Amino acid sequence: MALVVDLVIYFNFRQAQGNATSNSAEALTDQGRDSRRQMTAQEADFADRQLSQAASLGQVAANYLLAMQDADG
Repeated sequence: MALVVDLVIYFNFRQAQGNATSNSAEALTDQGRDSRRQMTAQEADFADRQLSQAASLGQVAANYLLAMQDADG
């Protein structure tokens, strides 16, 4: 009888251990995915700000060239 109880405890422990390992791996995968998603959003925002600044500077340069052309014309 003690052997049966020991085997039941052993197999339940092994199953719980396997479930914990699986849950831990899934949690780490989810955490990695969330971190990559957050980093991608931050990089996109940064790139958007850089492109907006470049577009603004391009507009200033174009306006300057037009003003210089009008002044010479």
